[in-house]
Amino acid sequence: MGFGILIFGYFLAFFFTILPQYFFADIIGAAVMIVAFSKLKAYNRYFIRSIIFCGLFALACAVTALSLIFRWYEVGSVLDIAVKYVRYISACLMMVTVFLGIIGLSEQAGASGLVIRAKRNLVLTVILYVIMLAYVPLSSYLQGEWASYVMVGIYVYGAVVLFLNLFLFYSCFGKLCDEDEQEEEVKRSRFKIVNKLNDKFDEIQKNKENYRNESMRLAIEEADRRAANKKKKKKKGKK
Repeated sequence: MGFGILIFGYFLAFFFTILPQYFFADIIGAAVMIVAFSKLKAYNRYFIRSIIFCGLFALACAVTALSLIFRWYEVGSVLDIAVKYVRYISACLMMVTVFLGIIGLSEQAGASGLVIRAKRNLVLTVILYVIMLAYVPLSSYLQGEWASYVMVGIYVYGAVVLFLNLFLFYSCFGKLCDEDEQEEEVKRSRFKIVNKLNDKFDEIQKNKENYRNESMRLAIEEADRRAANKKKKKKKGKK
């Protein structure tokens, strides 16, 4: 469906930003996320917008990488601040559209728990980027211990949001997978004894499901019978 690819791409794009070394992983992660969004767009229209904002994010990451190589501009310059703003704003809008897409898919699937988590992560992620956008112009004024405290706080909060988002994507991967993927036939083994064991376990599972369905049917019939008897008693009482 695309969530498995999204997990990998999101991890590459944002996890390594908390490290002091730069590995160009954000550009690769953005490219992987575009692939994921191109698959997910078939299920919800918000992921089409995710592709656009992810493209802007990838462009800003590429400019940052080239600047580190060729020193196009100095850190803290007006151009550096402008590129960071484009990067943070595009990343924020990308994530907002991702959460809206997940909310739409979860509502269609009746997964109320995913809807709640997606809305929570949306708020937490927007707060993170608001803080990061506010910190860009203030970073030149903060000095000494205060600057280090603020940076540590942002990194800790960002790490929490990162893992919450990864867990959300993983939950979507497990609960919102395509029906074709759910009904994919299990491959048979080359060993007969393994196939016999699998068939036996499948038979046991089917018997459990049949028993459960039969129990539910009997319970519903009993409830209907009791409701009908109550109605008859009420009618007799009125007479």
